[in-house]
Amino acid sequence: NNSYLYFHGHSVGGTNPSLLEAMASGCFVLGSRTAPVEEVLLDGVNGGLVDGFDIGGIAAGALKAIELRLPGDSSLRREAIRTIREGFSVRAGLAAFDHVCFEGLVPMEICNAA
Repeated sequence: NNSYLYFHGHSVGGTNPSLLEAMASGCFVLGSRTAPVEEVLLDGVNGGLVDGFDIGGIAAGALKAIELRLPGDSSLRREAIRTIREGFSVRAGLAAFDHVCFEGLVPMEICNAA
């Protein structure tokens, strides 16, 4: 909660838990414009997206994060928290697991092993 900015520069793999944690904390999140990050982070809605190799863009995003720490301008941070609460809570994860298992999307043996 005391951070101005979390920069998520990962460009491969799935959704990283550190990205979700930063969003849940209400920190301004600036992420590299890659598929895994874009699944969660919406530019100008719940954080910011930049080309991960664009030093000027990263610097501009960092300055925006500092500006957003000013009182009264926390809509991006609130939306980031809402995104995590609604889409990445334990309840949402269990509902998705239940859907995959009981809608026949994967063999039941795999679900029972989990």
